[in-house]
Amino acid sequence: METDPSLSLSMPASPGPGAWLLLDATWPIAAVGVWRDGRWLSFVRAEGPAVESLFEIVERALSRAGVDLPGLAGYLFAEGPGSVLGLRSAAMALRAWRMAPGLDKKPVLACCSLRLAAELASLDQPGSGRFSVFAASRRDRWNALAAGSARREECDGAGLARLPAPLLQLPARDVGAPPVSAEKFDPLEALARHPEVFLIPGLFHLCDSPDAANLANTYSTWTGDRHRA
Repeated sequence: METDPSLSLSMPASPGPGAWLLLDATWPIAAVGVWRDGRWLSFVRAEGPAVESLFEIVERALSRAGVDLPGLAGYLFAEGPGSVLGLRSAAMALRAWRMAPGLDKKPVLACCSLRLAAELASLDQPGSGRFSVFAASRRDRWNALAAGSARREECDGAGLARLPAPLLQLPARDVGAPPVSAEKFDPLEALARHPEVFLIPGLFHLCDSPDAANLANTYSTWTGDRHRA
C-alpha cells in the first residue's frame, strides 16, 4: 500500500466572492462549471474525452453563465488522481491562461478528486457514516480514500479489501473488475446536484503550478539491450 507523499503543504483556501471556473477532467468524461456563492451559474459535461472537448465546454459554460475569463475571480481545479491526459489538459489550460495579460493574478484553488468524491457521496447520503471511494489506477492497482481521511493511497486488491466499507467505485478507464464488492458512484452527477460542496472548509489549497496528481508516476527507462531470460 502506497500513501501519497505529495499532499500540498499550502495553506487551505476557499473560493471568495465572484465567479469561479471549475475544471474537472479527473474522470473519463470531463465537466466544467461556473460557480458563485454556493450555486452553479452553468454546469456542462463533455460528450467525449477531455483532451478533445475541454476547451469547447469551457467556452459553452462561460457563455451560459454570461462571464468571460477576465471576469472570473479565479479557477477551481480537481487535480486527481485520475485520467492523466484529461488532468494535464486542464492543467495546461490553467497555466496558459495565467500567463496571459490580465489573467496572471487569478488564483487557482486545487482539491483532491477522491476527497471531492467522498464529500459529494456524504452530501448525497447524509449520515451514511464510514465508507471509502476508489478508482482504477493501473492494472491491479487502485487509487483510494476512506471518507474523513486526509490521506489518499494507491493499493492492491488486499489493501482495497481492508478499507472501511461500503466501497464506492468511481468511474475510470477499464483495467478489469475490482476484487471487492462495490457500488458505483458518479461524482459528476452528484457535483451537478451539490455545488455547495465547495463551501466545505479545507477542501481546497492554493496551487501555483497546476498539474495532475497521480501516485503512479513511475516510469521504466528504455534501453536497446536485448532481453535475456
